[in-house]
Amino acid sequence: MGDGNAATARYGRRLALGVTLCAGLAACATTPTPLEVAGPPPDPFAVNEAVTAPRVGPPAPGTDGGPTDGYTFGQDEERMKAAGREILTGQADGAAYLYTTDHRIGLMAAQPGQGARTLSYSGRDWYVTCSPEGATRCVIRVATAQVEGRPIQDAVRFLVDPSGESPVEVCLGPDGTHDGTFRLVNLRRDYTAGSSGCLSARDAKRVMDAVLAGEDFQFRYTDASGADVRGSHTAFGLNRALALARWLGARVVAA
Repeated sequence: MGDGNAATARYGRRLALGVTLCAGLAACATTPTPLEVAGPPPDPFAVNEAVTAPRVGPPAPGTDGGPTDGYTFGQDEERMKAAGREILTGQADGAAYLYTTDHRIGLMAAQPGQGARTLSYSGRDWYVTCSPEGATRCVIRVATAQVEGRPIQDAVRFLVDPSGESPVEVCLGPDGTHDGTFRLVNLRRDYTAGSSGCLSARDAKRVMDAVLAGEDFQFRYTDASGADVRGSHTAFGLNRALALARWLGARVVAA
C-alpha cells in the first residue's frame, strides 16, 4: 500500500492547528516573559492544547510515581509551560514523552532519538487523550502522513480502558470511518474492519499482540467523505504509549 491520505476540509481545519514544541530550547529559556499564544479552542481535547511555545522550568514537585507496565512516569521529569498550562516531559526506555498536569493529554515518541520538544500529532507521534466524561476512556491516535495539499487525520485509533480490564479496541481512521483493512507487514496478515471502521475484539487482540511485539503495520480505510486513505506506520513507542495512556487515565479517574 502507498503512504497517503485524504480528508475532508472540515477535519483538516481542525487538525491544521497541530501540536508543536519550541524548536530551540535556549530561545525559549531566555524569553523574559511568557510568549503570547492563542487560547485553547472550545474542544478541550483539541490537538494544539498539548504544547505551544513552552518555557523550561524546574522539575515538578510532588508528582506521583511508580511502575506502570514496566515504565515509570511522574519521576525525574522536567516542567514546561504552554499557553498557561503545565507540561511535564521525560523519557520512557529511550522514548521521549510529555503530558499535561491535568493528565488528559499526552504524546509519546514514535521513533527513537527524539526530544520532547519535537513531539507532535502532525509528526505522527502517539497522541493520547483521556476524557473524564462518564466512564473514563483514553484514546491513542496516530496521524496519516503529511502530504502537500492534503490535511492530516487519524490513521488508527487505539481505545484504552485505563484499568486494563478490557481489551484495547482498534479502529481505523477518525470517527465516521467505515470499512478498512489493518495489515501486519512482516506477518503478511490482513484484518478487516466492520462498518464502524473497528476490528472485532478477537482481531483487535491479535493485532495488539503483534504490534506490541514490534510488528509494523499498514492501513487502508474509507473515511466519512468517501475518500480512500492508505498508509503505514512503525510499532516503535506504542507499548510505551499504551502504558502512558493507562497511567494518565488512572489519574483522571482519581481526580
